[in-house]
Amino acid sequence: MQAGNKILINTGILYFKLIVSVAISLFTTRLILSALGTEDFGIFSVVGGVISLLGFINVAMTTTTQRFLSFSLGLEDVLQTRKVFANSIILHLFIGFLLLIVFETVGVYFLNNHLNIASERLQTANYLLQFIIGSTFLVIISVPYDGLANAHENMLFLSILDIFESIGKLCIAFILLNSSFDKLLLYGFLLFILTLLVRIIKWIYCNNKYVETKFNYKNDFEPKKIKEMSSFASWNLFGVLSSIGNNSGTAIVLNIYFGTIVNAAFGIAQQVNGQLSFLSQTLMKAIKPQMTKSEGSGNRARTIKLSIISSKFSFYLYSFVSIPLFFELPLILSIWLKDVPENTIVFCKLILVINLVRQFSMGIMSAVQAIGKIRLYQTVAGSMQLLVIPIGIVFYNLNYPNYTIFLIALLMEILSTIFRVYYFSFLTKYNVIKYITEVFIKPIAPIFISISGILLVQNLMPQDMLRFFVLITVFGLVYITTIYFMGINAYEKEKLNSILKNLRLKFKL
Repeated sequence: MQAGNKILINTGILYFKLIVSVAISLFTTRLILSALGTEDFGIFSVVGGVISLLGFINVAMTTTTQRFLSFSLGLEDVLQTRKVFANSIILHLFIGFLLLIVFETVGVYFLNNHLNIASERLQTANYLLQFIIGSTFLVIISVPYDGLANAHENMLFLSILDIFESIGKLCIAFILLNSSFDKLLLYGFLLFILTLLVRIIKWIYCNNKYVETKFNYKNDFEPKKIKEMSSFASWNLFGVLSSIGNNSGTAIVLNIYFGTIVNAAFGIAQQVNGQLSFLSQTLMKAIKPQMTKSEGSGNRARTIKLSIISSKFSFYLYSFVSIPLFFELPLILSIWLKDVPENTIVFCKLILVINLVRQFSMGIMSAVQAIGKIRLYQTVAGSMQLLVIPIGIVFYNLNYPNYTIFLIALLMEILSTIFRVYYFSFLTKYNVIKYITEVFIKPIAPIFISISGILLVQNLMPQDMLRFFVLITVFGLVYITTIYFMGINAYEKEKLNSILKNLRLKFKL
């Protein structure tokens, strides 16, 4: 199968999975909030915040294994690919046990001495933390298997397993609604069992499917390879921990200064953004293996081209949903949730803007990882994320409002994006002005024209479901049309026309 066709097919599979998973997840969140109540949901958001980030941990930690596996597959070296997998198993076992020690010491101490949790719920929170620690450990040690399936671009298996996990979480929600047991404690336990089951399925499948899993530790262990992967993984882990520190740190700071009710609002905002982020992450998941294989085979030009295309279309995909959602959040949240926690709308809007800015450099992140020069990149970008927390604390001590930390995060994201663009230019010698023109300038006209359509609909119609459907229809038609004529270059338009032509011929339209 041609590389371009494989990207297209895998993208289609992943978006089908996304639609199913998001639909299930939205319903599941509504049921979970109803079952737990605002107070317990807030406790879960702050104590179990790492659970909501497990998906991000899995994606980020998989990057190390996937990068080396895809690179070796680009070299068409089966022996090298097997050694990469064997040594990645050793590496992630070490990381898993290291984090286990950290969570069982620092995590337990912080929970019992610094978090603002009612004394009658503290014991439950401690049990919940143990289930979270167990789930995190299972996710980390199974990362090499995620990386192997991704490197082989087996998106069908991964998508089926993700849908199975989403259905499992929905079943958990129904169990909670009908249980007389402590619902918060039961929720943590059942999530741990589901995580264990999914990982066992993945281990069995990969061990039977891929020859790379048939390794011998004695023959395939290479200290040099461990050192090379450890160096890459350590800097990649710094980036992961920076992201976790930013998200969990924000939750903790909000808890200390404003309490668990504000945590509930932040938790809802994070879940909204998490579902939308899958739009661009799905595209990157389909493109990233091809990008790394191109770099492994010495085709730097294709790596650059894929990076620019993925950045631009990540922005278009995320904005296609986030912009109408931004303008209709009160209606959507009132339909989705029975009780909308205070501050949820303003938190959601600010987080949507932050991540919209991040889309401009999504392809750069993958290109830098494919090239392998990540130390400076992760140091600067990760440090900017971490700086949000201490700066936020300073402003909260000056009695600034609770949304201030998100404004700080937005400023840091803008600065980080500027750095990414210049670092990408430094690594690849690609012209900065060309990147800005292609990725930043071209979307401006489609965005402003489409937002004008939204504002027109809002001024002409009262807020209800009819207006929402008219709004998204007008926005979608205007946005797609303006992107086609104003937001993509001649090469991208030619490829798009070719894809549409092939689809018409295939389905005889």
